[in-house]
Amino acid sequence: MKYTAKTPWLFYALVAYIVLQFLWWEVLLTRQTSQLAEEQKNISALHFSDKNLLEENLKQIETKKNHQLWMHVGEGTVFLILVSLGVLKIYNTRKKENELARLQNNFLLSITHELKSPLASVKLQLQTLQKHNLEETVKNKLLQKALADNERLLRMIDNVLLASKAENENNVLRLEKINLFETLTKLVEQAFEENKSCIKIAFTETVFVNADEQFLSIIFSNLIENAIKYSPTNSPIEINVQSQNNYAVVLIKDEGYGISDTEKENVFKKFYRIGNEETRSAKGTGLGLFITKNLCDLHNIQISISDNNPKGTVFMLKFP
Repeated sequence: MKYTAKTPWLFYALVAYIVLQFLWWEVLLTRQTSQLAEEQKNISALHFSDKNLLEENLKQIETKKNHQLWMHVGEGTVFLILVSLGVLKIYNTRKKENELARLQNNFLLSITHELKSPLASVKLQLQTLQKHNLEETVKNKLLQKALADNERLLRMIDNVLLASKAENENNVLRLEKINLFETLTKLVEQAFEENKSCIKIAFTETVFVNADEQFLSIIFSNLIENAIKYSPTNSPIEINVQSQNNYAVVLIKDEGYGISDTEKENVFKKFYRIGNEETRSAKGTGLGLFITKNLCDLHNIQISISDNNPKGTVFMLKFP
């Protein structure tokens, strides 16, 4: 780790040394050129007796000197520009690598916690069932809880696998005509049964789109889960389905903590999670919105984020 930390400074120190050495040699070369020109002028003064020929020769020497000086300046400027561009490129590359390493480290920490929690919960429930003679209703509750934790694990693993495929342009879409209202209603009832009382779906007309049903369900699931995760318990979530100017539009509105303008630019990046303390305790791996954005791009769906009024966030999907 110490070597990694010191390496950039050694590199920048070496670059600085090279630049200073180059500037010093540039100064010496300029001086040498001027001195050589002066010596040539002195020799010419001794060699030519004709005043007109002497002035003509001196002008040629001065012109040649100026040409050489400008050539040195031009070559030096190009060299410094190339060195500066190289250093800037290295700096930006290292900065991106450090940011990616930080995000990956956060991902490893979060995925470890996300995997450990449901596994520990399932283990506890199974041990309870094994060691105690419980009533049938209690057994059923424990089994349902274990199944829910298992489903959470499966969704998480699916997200990790899907993230590795999301950037693949060779993904094949199985397009079919889908009723948005029916799909959203079914999804909320099945995947968000515990929270469906606070999720309201509104539509002004029946809207159909051509999409891959599996991928579309993942897009909606991630956005709804995101709205639940970053909102107070039982906070209302509204889903509007409408048609606008030959576009099918879905608006997912929450009244949660909101997303700042600077965060809006980053939330679709791989492994990125909103960093304020209010939401940092929320579960997640930083892959949901990354997957959502890539699947939207695959469908040519426009996705955007805006602020809700008076608080919260609005995700808008525009289907072609």
